Amino acid sequence: MSAPPLPTGSTIIHVVGAAIVSGDRCLAAQRSALMRTPLKWEFPGGKVEPGEAAAQALARELREELGLEVIVGAWIGRGQVREGQREIVLDVYLTRWVSGDLRLREHAAWGWFDAEAIPALDWALADIPVLPPLIAHLAGTPPDPLETTDPNRCADLHASATNMSHGSRR
Repeated sequence: MSAPPLPTGSTIIHVVGAAIVSGDRCLAAQRSALMRTPLKWEFPGGKVEPGEAAAQALARELREELGLEVIVGAWIGRGQVREGQREIVLDVYLTRWVSGDLRLREHAAWGWFDAEAIPALDWALADIPVLPPLIAHLAGTPPDPLETTDPNRCADLHASATNMSHGSRR
């Protein structure tokens, strides 16, 4: 499934985020105290530059911000939030970490979270609308993130009984 068209308007800022999935867990990053919306949890990523495809922007941002090489998979959801005169449109993609050692350059912390732990985090507003489809994806028996193209495959919401693990790659 691909992202829907962006809304129109000169104040739209298109950003992309990564739901980096490993089994039944997703990596989330906590914004630093110096960033806008300090100490909120988010899907790591950043701004799409003019002429740049969303997948290219996401791979670039993860390389720059976290030192990771990734493969960007299917779009999982969108969040929108107004910040003053601008509208932030966040498109989140299922992503696989393929190489690199995670280094925090802008964030305060990171961790792996399962479907049960994700709602307890204090998320940035733009990320919140993407949580239900992500939780559904994690709580089921998720297919390979790069093969998730059918939005109906993530329709079952149920609790996950697995433990979360912080600071280590699965």
